[in-house]
Amino acid sequence: MQVRVLQYSIVEVVTMNALEKIKSAQSAAQVIIAGFQGELANAPDAVEARKAELMALKKDELIARILELEKPKGEAKVKVEDVAKALMESPECAVLTWSDIAELIQASGFGEKTSGASIASYASKRKDDWAVVPRERLKFNAADLMAAAGM
Repeated sequence: MQVRVLQYSIVEVVTMNALEKIKSAQSAAQVIIAGFQGELANAPDAVEARKAELMALKKDELIARILELEKPKGEAKVKVEDVAKALMESPECAVLTWSDIAELIQASGFGEKTSGASIASYASKRKDDWAVVPRERLKFNAADLMAAAGM
């Protein structure tokens, strides 16, 4: 019987110690948080500080910073899509592969990132809207190759 009482007492002491630890941790946490809140209250307003910094700049410096951040895109007079469409709809260009068309567009300066895959995508997605001429596969025979080589 004494063993049960001792077990009860031990559990009760441990429980109280755990509660005290929790209360102590909460108090410590509140002190830590209050310290950060004090730092926040004493910190200068970031927006106001930035505003003062920008107000000190000259107009030309502000314009340069804005243009650097915005990087405005000029409205292209000729779009890659328009050039691709014209080449894809031309019967004379039916021998050109999608990669050939992409390389021509890149070389002409209309779209430096244009790829054969993007041209193929246009052909697939716009097949109902555009009159894309089917690609023609060239077949060379030995005589054609010899003539091209100058033999």
